Amino acid sequence: MAQEDLRPIIVTICCTVYNHEPYIRKCLEGFVMQKTNFRFEAIVHDDASTDNSVEIIKEFEEKYPDIIKPIYEVENQYSKHGGSLWRILNEHTRGKYVAFCEGDDYWTDPLKLQKQVCFFKNHPECSLTYHACRNVFVDIVDKTTYGETVKESYTSATLLNDYFHTATILVKKEVLDSDLYQKATAINCPSGDTILCLTASRLGAIQGVNEQMSVYRRHSGGISQSMENHSKIFENFKAWVEVASLFGSDIDRWLKRNRLKFYIVKSFRLKDFRLLFKLLCYGFFKAPVSVILALREITLYCFKRIIHLDFVQKH
Repeated sequence: MAQEDLRPIIVTICCTVYNHEPYIRKCLEGFVMQKTNFRFEAIVHDDASTDNSVEIIKEFEEKYPDIIKPIYEVENQYSKHGGSLWRILNEHTRGKYVAFCEGDDYWTDPLKLQKQVCFFKNHPECSLTYHACRNVFVDIVDKTTYGETVKESYTSATLLNDYFHTATILVKKEVLDSDLYQKATAINCPSGDTILCLTASRLGAIQGVNEQMSVYRRHSGGISQSMENHSKIFENFKAWVEVASLFGSDIDRWLKRNRLKFYIVKSFRLKDFRLLFKLLCYGFFKAPVSVILALREITLYCFKRIIHLDFVQKH
């Protein structure tokens, strides 16, 4: 009989899973292959999957009971919003540091956790560290890459205009336990990783290593592809407004300058003119410059479409 490991948990991995049957095995293999001189665990949260994700998780749970600690939901929690997934995971987190990896992504370096914990020990001023990742495209047309190279450091003002992926993050548990993070995740906002990074930037330095140690898998069923769906754009925007009020004037300016413009253009391309009208009315009173920039982008988009159609008709 194997002796129980009584060492404290140093790292907790938080993994969210929903209908990730084609991908979850690769994800879990990335956890159990980690080579460390400390103890770690993986909280694997299955959000009532309707495919065979649960069966694969149970297989790893039986084989690696000291590492894989599953939570099996009978009712989907993501659909309830309100930061429910993040709160559930945080309640089960025991490590001094917390890592993240969604069930459709995976780690490629068996020393990832060891390297990041060592980085924290050498940089005690940091609240969050991250690394580069490789993008893999499954079934989407947009081939824009994110986070394949990273800057050495970020502030709250700069991280909003750039991107590093969730699967690259290791953060101090005290960030998740902070009042600021708890208040922010209680808001129905779709970008939990952004909230995490914003909170970390208020509590310490954010620094990274330009070394690819994970894969960001982009496919049509991923959360990043689906969370900005047609029916929730205005609700998501209002949530961002509420989140911005918690983080100060620099975040509020970014929201009005960038996010409002993004949602106006998106609603136009979706041909949801009722939503477009609501956003324009809000913008005219709260951020008129963003409205002007959005209308300019829409005009350019229409002009390009007209030229394209004219070219097609002539040829």
